[in-house]
Amino acid sequence: MFSHNFIEAKTKTIVLKETKLQAFKHVLHYIYTDKNISTLLPIAGICEVLELADQYLLTGLMKTLLDCILKRTNLQSIFYITNKFYLFHFDDLTKVNIRRIANFAKTTFEAESFKTLLVPVLHALLNQYLNVPRSMVFEAVFGWMQANQDQKMHFPMLVRTMTLFMIREEEVNKLVEPIQYVDKAVIQAIKDESQNNENVYKLVEHNVFEYARCFPIASENRFMGLFIDLQDCFILNSLSFKILNTFARYTVSVCTDNKTWKKVVDRVLHSCCGFQELYFDERPIRYAKIQCTFQRGFEIDRNSIKLSYQLTIPKIDPKTTLFFPNQNMVTIEKGAEVVKNVPCGFQATTVRLPQPFTVNCIKMRCQSENGIKVFVSTDNEKWVRVAVLDALPSNKLAWRTVMFQQQPVSFIKIGRREISLTDVRWKLDVNNVVCFWCDTVNRDEVAETTISEWEREKAYFSNPLNVKKAIKRFLVKDDDEQ
Repeated sequence: MFSHNFIEAKTKTIVLKETKLQAFKHVLHYIYTDKNISTLLPIAGICEVLELADQYLLTGLMKTLLDCILKRTNLQSIFYITNKFYLFHFDDLTKVNIRRIANFAKTTFEAESFKTLLVPVLHALLNQYLNVPRSMVFEAVFGWMQANQDQKMHFPMLVRTMTLFMIREEEVNKLVEPIQYVDKAVIQAIKDESQNNENVYKLVEHNVFEYARCFPIASENRFMGLFIDLQDCFILNSLSFKILNTFARYTVSVCTDNKTWKKVVDRVLHSCCGFQELYFDERPIRYAKIQCTFQRGFEIDRNSIKLSYQLTIPKIDPKTTLFFPNQNMVTIEKGAEVVKNVPCGFQATTVRLPQPFTVNCIKMRCQSENGIKVFVSTDNEKWVRVAVLDALPSNKLAWRTVMFQQQPVSFIKIGRREISLTDVRWKLDVNNVVCFWCDTVNRDEVAETTISEWEREKAYFSNPLNVKKAIKRFLVKDDDEQ
């Protein structure tokens, strides 16, 4: 530039337009000394030096300045920095900062500096998933409009990014009265369009309940359930929550329009308590209802509610909406407990599961000189005997395995075939019982089940009179099939 036929080579004074003197001094200092002192400047000063470093292709200085800016970014400066990144055409860094603003939308949308965002930056931000109520997004954008009325031509574009039909009518009316920010006809057209093309999000293994609105369903001063508005449509297939201090029977229904409800979980026939882990076929959901079918009602721990989309879920029985657990459901963490460990016609232990499951396999670690009976139930009243096991020859404490026809199970009763109160080692706890669903095709691979036991079981089916010699009742619907 100075040695060729340019105007700068022929004049003694060179004017650098749109260049701040202080920023240019820092650039010169870096060029002559290879030392950067710009990091001591305020954020605005650093951005001015960064602009010149980008203009003069000083990559070493740019890297140092960018590292400094990213470390010093906070709630007060992130909007200014994002605007600068956009103007410098730092596209990747602009996207990073927009995502940061979106991730902390509950705080950033209430900041006064939000109103300083450039139109393209704000538009890109509104196209991100924002985990805050739509009314909060509207209030932030409306405040931005009030502060930037010179950008009125862009207002319809910004309004189009919001789901207007999900926002209260009195709030939407602020756009036309007393000052008309957007034409009424345009608002109505946008509202109709957004209602017909509502965004549906799929957030993998993310609890979307965090910012949901909840309303109690009450009857005669009793809590009968919970109405949930997620404020956006999500693809979901999993729900979990905790029932407090009572047994309850309930249903879970979902929909996208608050009109056409679909029952995805039915526990009307089962008493449940404690932690509830539920799965259903994936579907778009905005509204959900958890309703108790008992007149006395029940209480839900709202802090325990999780609504999410899981990549892998257990197999679901379409008839009962129960799932087939592929892992042990009898654990203290899941809420299982011993509800009875006393003589009841015969010495027995009853284990209550927190919710019903469709299972076909039970394992127990116990010892009995007189053999074992195993029963299952859904209500702790009507019992189905699923196995009668002979005593092991060694009479040692050992794991025993029972396979039976898959069915809903909420209670498991394991007892001795004859009353004997002298053997205190008989008592069981939840650590000695395992319950799950096993693919019947692979049942021969189940641990602790010996070949001899299966052979004796087959003998039972071939000879109905040989009941006393059977190790298991593989398929029993009544107490007496004979």
